[in-house]
Amino acid sequence: MVTLALDPKIAGDLDAIANLLERYDAHSAARFCSRLRARYDSVAALVTEMDTNEYWGGAGSLADQGLCVSPLPDDPAFLRARREFWDHIAKVGEYLLSQGASNPRVRMWVDVFRKWCADGI
Repeated sequence: MVTLALDPKIAGDLDAIANLLERYDAHSAARFCSRLRARYDSVAALVTEMDTNEYWGGAGSLADQGLCVSPLPDDPAFLRARREFWDHIAKVGEYLLSQGASNPRVRMWVDVFRKWCADGI
């Protein structure tokens, strides 16, 4: 579990993302789970790690790939899990933005995920 003195709630969101990746997206889990569960000594260290295109960029990024493909794309449990992923990653993005993240794709993905969740996609 991520340890942050300033906002422990974000640790729960990062851990939930890792759990969902392990359950539904082995490729992304292998790439990201150890870093999602890493111990960051400061919020600045977390922002430095996550304010990158690897997390928020285009094809291949966590935001782009995470829970986008499933062997059973119409499975109601998977669809709920994907919405949960979107909600948690949007919360992480909002937190990063509140802490000075500068990658413009963070805002873009937060807005997209919030819209998809609101629209019930």
